[in-house]
Amino acid sequence: MAKTLRQALDYLYRTSKIGTRCDVPFIAGYALGDERLIYIDRSVPQFKTFRDVEVPVHKLLNAHERVEKAVLDEFGATYPHAHQIALRLEKVFAEAIGAPWKEYDAYWGPVAESVYDRHFTRVPRDLEMTPYLSFTDAASVATVKEMRASYIEPGTCFDDQAEKSGR
Repeated sequence: MAKTLRQALDYLYRTSKIGTRCDVPFIAGYALGDERLIYIDRSVPQFKTFRDVEVPVHKLLNAHERVEKAVLDEFGATYPHAHQIALRLEKVFAEAIGAPWKEYDAYWGPVAESVYDRHFTRVPRDLEMTPYLSFTDAASVATVKEMRASYIEPGTCFDDQAEKSGR
């Protein structure tokens, strides 16, 4: 089973185009209209070591985003439900590759807070806004306004030389 999950994780990664040079307030997201175009915030490393295990962070985030988008589009789920389903599958993928889930999961709290709290200057124009529009509190509304004010062309989020380094 773990081998099949690792193969699925690799397949999802191989069939995606991942942009890592932009601001993505919820750490990672997907393009409007293209479920294979994934954005990962510019501050997130491609790999991170947890308990002596080098974890392919971008692969796991990519799988999360691909699943989340599919659940939203195919099943008409709300963002919070789609996110929870994707998070649970991300955990299954992480465990299949030997990543220590508790440490990996705990890592995201401080990262999310620092990403969400900074000013955004490079948000891809085609970033799907459904996750951000799911929240209507004043801080979320202000974040969406700031994101829209900092839109850039999606192509500037990609560095083909640095992406998918083959590790």
